[in-house]
Amino acid sequence: MRLFYTLLIFSILQAPSFLAAQNANPEKVAKKLLEALAEAPEAYHSVHLVLSDRVDLEALDAELTAQRALPEQRSESVILALKNKAAETQGSLLSQIKNSTQAKPGSVRSFWVANAIVAELKSELIAELSNRPDVEWIGINAEPQLEAFTVNPAPPVVSPNGHEIGLSVIGAPAMWAMGYTGYGQIALTNDTGVDPDRPALNTSYRGNMVPAEQAFFDYNAQSQAQIPGVDAFDCQYHGTHVTGTIVGLDRLSNDTIGVAFNAQWMGAASIVCNGGTAHLLATFQWSIDPDGNPATSDDMPDVINNSWYDPGLDTIDCFSVYVPLLEAMEAAGTAVVFSAGNEGPSPATITPPHNVNLNLVNSFTVGALNGNSSTLPIAGFSSRGPSHCVATDSSLIIKPEVSAPGVDVRSCLPTGYGLLSGTSMASPHVSGAICLLKEAFPYLPGKELKLALYYTAIDLGDLGEDNVYGMGVINLPAAFDYLVAQGNVPASPHVDNDVFVVDLQMPTTTCEAEISPMILTVENGGATPLTSFGIKYVAGGSSYTLGWVGNLAQTERTQIQLPTLAVTPGNYRFRVTLLNPNGVADERPLNNTIEKNVEVLSRERLQIQPEGTAIACEGASVLLRAEYDGPGYAVVNWYDQPFGGTPLNQGMVFTTQPLAQADTFYAEAVYILPVGLPDKNTAPSELLEDEEVGLVFDAARPFKLKSVKVFAEQTGLRQLLLLDDEGEELEHSVVNIQRIRRQH
Repeated sequence: MRLFYTLLIFSILQAPSFLAAQNANPEKVAKKLLEALAEAPEAYHSVHLVLSDRVDLEALDAELTAQRALPEQRSESVILALKNKAAETQGSLLSQIKNSTQAKPGSVRSFWVANAIVAELKSELIAELSNRPDVEWIGINAEPQLEAFTVNPAPPVVSPNGHEIGLSVIGAPAMWAMGYTGYGQIALTNDTGVDPDRPALNTSYRGNMVPAEQAFFDYNAQSQAQIPGVDAFDCQYHGTHVTGTIVGLDRLSNDTIGVAFNAQWMGAASIVCNGGTAHLLATFQWSIDPDGNPATSDDMPDVINNSWYDPGLDTIDCFSVYVPLLEAMEAAGTAVVFSAGNEGPSPATITPPHNVNLNLVNSFTVGALNGNSSTLPIAGFSSRGPSHCVATDSSLIIKPEVSAPGVDVRSCLPTGYGLLSGTSMASPHVSGAICLLKEAFPYLPGKELKLALYYTAIDLGDLGEDNVYGMGVINLPAAFDYLVAQGNVPASPHVDNDVFVVDLQMPTTTCEAEISPMILTVENGGATPLTSFGIKYVAGGSSYTLGWVGNLAQTERTQIQLPTLAVTPGNYRFRVTLLNPNGVADERPLNNTIEKNVEVLSRERLQIQPEGTAIACEGASVLLRAEYDGPGYAVVNWYDQPFGGTPLNQGMVFTTQPLAQADTFYAEAVYILPVGLPDKNTAPSELLEDEEVGLVFDAARPFKLKSVKVFAEQTGLRQLLLLDDEGEELEHSVVNIQRIRRQH
């Protein structure tokens, strides 16, 4: 350990002297970049440069607030000011970088959101740029890290017609009782991505209503490959869990895991699957204007939830590219929320860049408490303040700002539900709370909503604001009352005509070039009885429209069997939209659409035949047989319902129970096709050299290959190779096949 500290100190001391030899200005270069330059003086280093001449966002924000600017006026003013400033000031610097042999070709990218430039540069050019008066800061681009969290392996208890306890802790049910559920608001999860096909999330995905490029951001695909947009995905599961706490609701079972369950979500794959400060700058810049039109604000998220930290920053860094970035987001009206970090219980462990305060609520950082205990104790892992940055106002030194439940929080995962613990689970409670307040006060910017939560939090721990709980646990009803007391008039949540999608059940793969069966569940969300509405569903270039007539009271539901839609074989995003309840425009159209992926095949459907006569006597059983003579073989599962239901049997034949009346049974076929080299008599020790052996993956984005199942004609050793597109070996493994699965 003594040797470790000696080497560390040597590295820190050598870095400034290294740049001094090149006449550099070390006061403008981040400490961790200095260390990297000393360690690899001849290498390219990925850096960002922050320009000195920037928009005075504090003054612009104050001016817009004094004018009580509407959201679209606020965002347009800020976006145009930022773009104009970047255009005016970046030209000379960009020219020097692009024309230098010390800059890696193709690595330069400029960002207007923080008036910054990202590039891969060598030390000589970094030294030159540090002496330019128009450069204020040069930092290192590091891969952002997900805040650590823990998984409770205990199976979570689902709660049909109920809600998670943490939602009660922050007072969300009181807002729901007033009619505020987050409708019309948008939350962006800046995380590992989000799985859009979770039952608790699929109806609230923003991509159901707008093009993919306005709902989900993947820097690698959209910025580097220059494609317009990608379908939402989660390269891990953390982002899906976080999003569930903000907006999650399984409408079919009324299992509520989200604070603002009628809000919409947007996603970004910025952590784990992607990396670098440029990814984060690109994500925030996209979020401030997703549709590319500065005059619109309904495309912007109302809140952005963050559960990451930047290891390229030192905990004592009080300035970085994130300072102008967070100023820009706040001035534009978006509330940015951070988890505090999970480095507690030691003091001064808030992770950067949110370990500094630009004002009382920027950056807005959330600690984690145990919402499952009536005393709401702080979690031991929750990071503590104070900030290292000295401020005249002591409140600006105290971190975090507020706290929320973050221990054993149940939310959705790509495979169901799970219990996670971390400040990452606390911050989405606050993000959801902002969505509820924004619905009630849609004209207020995010800063005002954060201040309401800050001032009305219930004090816990030491008396007054402290470096453990901050101001305390957020209290939504008190925040609402505070905003009313400030003279703000809440918007009415009442609607007369509203029909919304509860659920769509359909297979992920269909045969015979058609999509069927499809069962749509809808609910009357308005105050007046629902007597009619239209239904339109689309896949590719095919569509079908029909009308529904009946009578549904408020909150009453009905299921509708949709007619078959014929399409050409292929992969589709299948969309269903509800139209014109009671013949008038829907007052809440944002919950009228649902999309699901479906693969349509030309393959014939599995043939099912009864043995003997198709007419059965009362009280008799019937033997049903599935017939398949295609390639490979089929595994057939029998059910009593078209979706879900009770498994009755597995196999090609099924004998029913004695029948008292006409009944319907459903068969699901899973087709197993052999791959590899049939009819090859290869010795176990011989490595096959045939170039066509194996499977080829075309990856549109980074993925993890977790397992491979091998079927073989003989037992024995097999060597598996994973190769890149140039044939270079990435991984290899030797497996011993001990059991043969033969076709029957």
